[in-house]
Amino acid sequence: MLKSIDALVKQQIPTEAEVQSWDESQQSKAKCVDGVLAVLDLGTAVDVYIHPTASSVIDEEGHEKTIHEAYCIHCQKPVTYGKLINVAEKQEYDEENLGEITAINRKGRQNPEDEEVVVHDSFIQYIKEGLHSVGY
Repeated sequence: MLKSIDALVKQQIPTEAEVQSWDESQQSKAKCVDGVLAVLDLGTAVDVYIHPTASSVIDEEGHEKTIHEAYCIHCQKPVTYGKLINVAEKQEYDEENLGEITAINRKGRQNPEDEEVVVHDSFIQYIKEGLHSVGY
């Protein structure tokens, strides 16, 4: 169960400049937004990276460098806005027991102030905002 947006796992993503160094066939599968990778076509699926953040880290040689991280939604094709939202929800909630999502939705009808409901609704809003920012 998701506890907060801050608990989401983010993946390191390349900058647009790094993508430009890829071979041409790989570049054609990548879409960058605001200077970082936003969508990567994997053939039968896509990875959509939302809410990128930059942070400074110290590399193995002791030099400071900037890395970019984003929340990744891995979605099988065909890809639609609604499917991306559903996939993200299933990534963060128990895929084996989709009853968790049903229970949260039921709680939302009974008590929209319930902490689980508030976290879930905040997560869905986070996903929607992120998808809009990369063109969905």
